[in-house]
Amino acid sequence: MGNRTDERFDGLLAEAVRSPSLIAPGTTLAEGRYVVHEVIGSGGMGVVYQATDHVRNTDLLLKTLPRV
Repeated sequence: MGNRTDERFDGLLAEAVRSPSLIAPGTTLAEGRYVVHEVIGSGGMGVVYQATDHVRNTDLLLKTLPRV
């Protein structure tokens, strides 16, 4: 069972990564909660970024998927 934070994260993340273009390092998402640092990898299934969650004070990986 997900919590309210997880549900909000899913919605904000989906909104932030709809664009097929790359997210530039230093970009903030979700009103500054997440900061993108660098591209970790890319391929046919999308692009993976290293980012920081300033609310949870932790690093995370963010994956964008191509439009289909």
